[in-house]
Amino acid sequence: MFQAGLCIGYVNEVYHRASIEGAKGRGPDYVCSRATGHGEPFLIIIKYLKENPTQLYHPSSLLMEDALREAWPAPSDRSGQDGRH
Repeated sequence: MFQAGLCIGYVNEVYHRASIEGAKGRGPDYVCSRATGHGEPFLIIIKYLKENPTQLYHPSSLLMEDALREAWPAPSDRSGQDGRH
């Protein structure tokens, strides 16, 4: 149970940090406000991890951002510029 709670907190932190930074005009290159429910970011991240097992050696926060970027790209998407793909 503890690890499930830790995972939920970690995903929420990445998701909400992006929301705050986006509101300040310096957000990530994805639009996280499209979520229709609190569980949607989790489903997107799980799907991304299952579909991209060769990327699992990257830091988890970067994987989560990749998943959200792929699902909700911003109009000025800069994905792929970090050389990880």
